[in-house]
Parts: sequence; C-alpha cells; structure tokens
Amino acid sequence: TDHAKARKFLDVMIEGHPEYGCFISLEKTLTNFECGQHVVRVTEPGQSCAFRSELWQ
Repeated sequence: TDHAKARKFLDVMIEGHPEYGCFISLEKTLTNFECGQHVVRVTEPGQSCAFRSELWQ
C-alpha cells in the first residue's frame, strides 16, 4: 500500500464531506500506520481482527 495515498485518503475523510453529510468517527477510526494526533487507534500490521470488536462495544 502506498502510505502517501493512504494518508491523503484519511485526511480527506477526517475533513469530511458536509455537502453529503458524510463524516468519520475518529473514535472508531483504526489504522495500521502512524498518522498523527487525529486517529485514536493504530494496530500493528497482521494484528488479529478481534481488536476491532472492542471499537463497537
């Protein structure tokens, strides 16, 4: 995966799309790369998907 493209996608989603009412929840956003202060959770590549289940509790 191209880290620059992934970071750009994340930045666009964090900004949101108010004209469509589309926003992401930073509390539920999960990445597998460091991306600064905006994202609450970062996993290690290959980490079990079970980690994701705690986001929805």
